[in-house]
Amino acid sequence: MDNSDDGSVDGLDFDNNLIPKQEAVVSVMPVAEEVDCFWDVFKTVYPRKRGISVPMAKDALRKFLEYGGDQADLIAAAVKYGRIVAESKTEEQFMKTPHVFAGGYFKTFVPKYRRNCPACHGEGFVEGPDGNMVECCCVDRYKEWKA
Repeated sequence: MDNSDDGSVDGLDFDNNLIPKQEAVVSVMPVAEEVDCFWDVFKTVYPRKRGISVPMAKDALRKFLEYGGDQADLIAAAVKYGRIVAESKTEEQFMKTPHVFAGGYFKTFVPKYRRNCPACHGEGFVEGPDGNMVECCCVDRYKEWKA
């Protein structure tokens, strides 16, 4: 950490509220309490209740958070998955386990556009440099994730 007198630390200027000089994808290590809280919420909406491994599920949720996944996206996807398995009357033993779902299967059920996207406000398109509308960066944001 840089302790210089100009108010900046590692490229951040706290006095002027500037963003870092370089944009980079940063993997954030979630704390165990954050994963536990996320699991407590996730398990209430996830349709499969039996035959699951809680440690494996929490590990998948931790990885999801490390990769920068949006908790609201995973919750919304789980709710949608729950409705689909209920409508199709899928028996519980044939439902995906939470760790498989959070490990990549959720991508099928994620909303196409991020509802709370600061750039497009959930519309999916932003104005490009030439004035034409282009897809926002939030569209298919999990496409490159490896399951």
